[in-house]
Amino acid sequence: MDRLITQPRILITGASGYIGGILYELFSKTNFLIEGWSYSMSNENFITVDITDIVAIEKAISKFRPNYVIHCAALIDRNWKQHNYNQLWSVNVIGTENILKSLNYNDFKEFIYISTSEVYGNLKHLRRERDIVDLKTPYAMTKYMGERTVESYARLFNFGHKILRLTNPVYSQLCPNSFLSDLSYACNNNLTMKMSRGEQVRNFFHLKDLFNLLTEFNSYSGVVNVGSNFSIELKELALNLKRMKVIKNIDFGYLYRQDEIWSNELNLDLLNSEFNSKISMSFDELSAILINRL
Repeated sequence: MDRLITQPRILITGASGYIGGILYELFSKTNFLIEGWSYSMSNENFITVDITDIVAIEKAISKFRPNYVIHCAALIDRNWKQHNYNQLWSVNVIGTENILKSLNYNDFKEFIYISTSEVYGNLKHLRRERDIVDLKTPYAMTKYMGERTVESYARLFNFGHKILRLTNPVYSQLCPNSFLSDLSYACNNNLTMKMSRGEQVRNFFHLKDLFNLLTEFNSYSGVVNVGSNFSIELKELALNLKRMKVIKNIDFGYLYRQDEIWSNELNLDLLNSEFNSKISMSFDELSAILINRL
């Protein structure tokens, strides 16, 4: 573990989003110097920066001079319409490159790119970092191209980088407009949960574990799968909550989305061998988050 002697300056993009916002909250409780960027929110914590605007990026970076970037900002859309794809490319690829172009590499240490297990698509085995990707959605395609952009700049300018392919992160506050937030709302309001047949297998991990991993300042560079030892069919998750009598009923009549990802379970051998932080999760932990969220 390579702890730093000097106080690092950490830039977190997408700091008003779900993952970026929680990481910003957790890092703000440390002694690190933190700056958060948000596309739509400016307050005492964040500054407003549009990552498609390279002039704004250059101005913000020259003022803060980060040693580390945790790049969470992204646009999520799985619709293949050309207009949607152009927006995804502009934010997820060009926006990433704009940040990389603007960094001062004299005192820069590491670029941490928050990616997604969705780049693996529907591979039939536990996905390893070296596996060929299977890009089913425009979101997955543009996130993967963002990964390759980071790798290219890291080789060119010789800085550390981590590309973290996440499964499904959870925290005491759940991601808005997600399956888990809908499930939690049904649990806490004695409602019927409306969902598909729920044959998708999902892996879940706690965002506090991601924070612990990041604060190791581990010297490893490259792609790393990030998830836990806990995976479950969404149908079984909902039925377990119904058996606990915390959900009124379940309506399995909704259709699957186009290009559904049937499993996001990952091979975690590299994560477990290279990092001190061990990530675990259980049904009891996840259900406690779902039930206690009011």
